[in-house]
Amino acid sequence: MKCLKKLLGIAVSAVMLVSAMCFTNTASVSAAEIIPVYLNGKLLEFPANDAQPQIYQNRTYVPIRVTAEYLGLTINWNSKTETMTFSRDGITIDHTMRSNIVYVSGKALTFDTRSINVQNRTLMPIRMLGESIGATVDWDNAKRCVYITTADKAGSESTETTTSSAVTTTTASGVPRIVSVNSNKANAAPGEKVKISIEAQNATRVKVMDSEDGSEIEVISEYGESSGGSRIFETLLEAKNSSDEPIIKGVIVAAGDDNKFYEDIQDTKTLNYIVSESGSKKDDDDDDDDKDDEKIKSDYLISYKLDDDSYDEDDYATLTVVTTDEVEKVKITNNYNSGRAEGSEYTEKNGERTFKIKNRMSKKGKIYLYITLYIEDEGYEAVSQKVPVTVGTDEDSKTYDDLEIVDIELLNETVYDGEEAHILVYTSTDVKEVSIYDPDDRKVASSYYNSGRKDGQLVWELSFEVDHTGREKYTVYAYDDDDNDTLETIKIEGESYSKNDNVILSVEQKTSNVKDGDTCKFSVKTTSGIEKIVLATDSGKTIETASKGAKSGSYRTFTIKGEIDDIEDDYQIFGYDEDDNKEDTYKFRIKGTPTDEVEIISVDVEDNRVDIDDRIELTVETSKNVEKITIVDQDDYRVYKETEPSDEDSSSYIWDISFYARDEGKNTFTITAEDDDDNTDEWDFNVTVDD
Repeated sequence: MKCLKKLLGIAVSAVMLVSAMCFTNTASVSAAEIIPVYLNGKLLEFPANDAQPQIYQNRTYVPIRVTAEYLGLTINWNSKTETMTFSRDGITIDHTMRSNIVYVSGKALTFDTRSINVQNRTLMPIRMLGESIGATVDWDNAKRCVYITTADKAGSESTETTTSSAVTTTTASGVPRIVSVNSNKANAAPGEKVKISIEAQNATRVKVMDSEDGSEIEVISEYGESSGGSRIFETLLEAKNSSDEPIIKGVIVAAGDDNKFYEDIQDTKTLNYIVSESGSKKDDDDDDDDKDDEKIKSDYLISYKLDDDSYDEDDYATLTVVTTDEVEKVKITNNYNSGRAEGSEYTEKNGERTFKIKNRMSKKGKIYLYITLYIEDEGYEAVSQKVPVTVGTDEDSKTYDDLEIVDIELLNETVYDGEEAHILVYTSTDVKEVSIYDPDDRKVASSYYNSGRKDGQLVWELSFEVDHTGREKYTVYAYDDDDNDTLETIKIEGESYSKNDNVILSVEQKTSNVKDGDTCKFSVKTTSGIEKIVLATDSGKTIETASKGAKSGSYRTFTIKGEIDDIEDDYQIFGYDEDDNKEDTYKFRIKGTPTDEVEIISVDVEDNRVDIDDRIELTVETSKNVEKITIVDQDDYRVYKETEPSDEDSSSYIWDISFYARDEGKNTFTITAEDDDDNTDEWDFNVTVDD
């Protein structure tokens, strides 16, 4: 019990700390510190009515477009993939919004910060943009400004700079010391891997020790440079606990140089995390949890009942909710998206009110509905009633809404040393980031944007260069919004070749968001002995032929395109020599998702009762293939049409809708979402209009 109280105390302290941090960050965004930026000694001017260079989360960010123009870069923007392409002097730089990776002429550079969107303007960390073109970026902590020196101007300007980070101003000649230690999770289960990130200054290595007995756990000598001038060391520690109570594990981290470690208390940092009890009763306790959920939790809720025991996907479940007469309306939400249904109409008898509310079952498996009551003069209660629901048959019951890597697929059958492996990762819908680490625990690929959905899963496309021959194991991590993670591994065989071999080295897909029936373009790299290539189906049927490959040294590059009937099929590239002999076959898969079903994910009506000539306002969430939203009333009269969503996230569009209430009484409206191919989905909702 003492241990539990201690853990609760730590948890409360952590919540208070996080709350304080969130408050601080919010304040800093609303009153951002404007930072002067000098390019080769000249102060850059930014339009007064536009975003300014500023400090965000202890890093300097600059407006991309204006800064890129100062650096002589041209910009192309792909709105579908949210990718910017910069070019200058034959160098091409690709960057996807809110990512921490920049591809310079195809080679990935990973930074410790990401681009952001502030007040509808795209801002990028200054180091990410400057260092991508080989410029030097220096921070002057005393003057609070940034100096950019391009390669052709290096040494021509004298600037007085000091290296700094978010929490220290130690110069490069100082004693090695730890700036900060962080983990990717505050709570871990036994056997889980906890990623420890250590920021240090003036250190060439760090030592991780057990905080209980001071014993050495690991010495880390590999690091990455942060944009603040410090160094980042990372390691994975296995969470261990053999007891049947949660325990607190701690590590002490010391910084060192080539001679020694500095282990005095002022030079070290300590990190604690909680490891849950050994074993898990979760599966055994599921039925008991459902029984607990059925207990009435609200003083205002009398009873509730579903109109059926189970439902098929896309059915509407009707909840009959009986409450006291203090309840004004009832909200129904679910555990797999932010959608909700509200009801403010009821029948009243003997001081009890009966609400009937429909909620669409748009996901198969075991799900939960939540009943929340709106109390007169008080608002919605903090407590919700949890209602388990089964959607679909037992065969359909698998859901992917809990942190999970469902599958990993290597798209190219052959991967040569020095060429890229193309990976598809299928995850649950709560995953917000996917990263891949090589056998030395170095991050080789990362993505914050999935390419779509398939069978209730998110699909992520990642690529990285393989630098080995033989079979090596890579680790794939998936993270949710709270930085909880899960991992799976994939083994990749690196093949070797010589310049005299006639082989196809790589196939790079140059068309994104491919769907069945689309024409897709590929760039094919071969050795110089290949004179012709053929794009074919898995059965060998020819789609297209290309024979004009551009030669560069020992290699050729072909461009070929063809119509893709089914992106879930395997495809092949055949390579032929000058005598038309087939020399090599390269099998690969298309990156993309099958044609998505049009889906209205959720509808949130702001008020189910309005006065005549007032506006009816609602928010509709749809799949990202929706091109048009229309709404008609019960007389089939169109009251609304829109072709541009108001907002979007990684997997859905958000439509903010408003139109006037014209007819008295209870009105039934039908929302229709439509894609380019006239596929549709519909959703009905009711609003009562008072005179």
